[in-house]
Amino acid sequence: TGKAVTGMESRQAAMRQCIKEMSDKGIPAFVDRAGREWSPEAYINMDIRTTVSNTAHQAQFDRMDDYGMNLVEVSSHAGARPKCAKDQGKIFNRNGGGGYTEDLHGKKIRYYAWKDSSYGEPDGLLGINCGHQVYPFTPGIDVQRYFPYDEKENADLYEKTQVQRELERAIRKQKRQVAAANALVEYAPDEALRQAAQADFTAQSVKLKAAEKELKDFCKQT
Repeated sequence: TGKAVTGMESRQAAMRQCIKEMSDKGIPAFVDRAGREWSPEAYINMDIRTTVSNTAHQAQFDRMDDYGMNLVEVSSHAGARPKCAKDQGKIFNRNGGGGYTEDLHGKKIRYYAWKDSSYGEPDGLLGINCGHQVYPFTPGIDVQRYFPYDEKENADLYEKTQVQRELERAIRKQKRQVAAANALVEYAPDEALRQAAQADFTAQSVKLKAAEKELKDFCKQT
């Protein structure tokens, strides 16, 4: 409004800038301690996913406690995030220190103290958006089915995954730009603004196609 009043920009240009900034930022649900703004959709999805996972794991731990079972085996997958990567594919003792046990075939298996894992940290094992699972491990009955991945292989895949997610976020952001421009075309209060919005819609659509192509090319290369 200030730019329009002082003549720095036309009313149409000022309105386009305002709408663009609003579509870029969205409507944040809250700002976390790291200063990141969460949209309602992103926060609700994260919260539901994490709460359901935490509830399931706690129910599993409670049942294990009922039967006096302390050892858990952590699943593993390539591309795990850093804190999870050091814990995956291992067996942990939830109620004590580290040591050794035996599997079904009498093979000696090492286990670690649960308190030394990244469990309980937001970006750690079983934390926010963690894809790992834990399974009870019964000495003398079970066999270890998951093992750690090569550190370099895991780190390389993790970095590629982060690039892919960044490209996907860019596409979602560009789609919001296209939707905002399209809405302005439809509801523009005058012809001049409608024509300007149509030009912006065309430009944003071109950017969207370019972003989608960049993601497609990246996936082919990796």
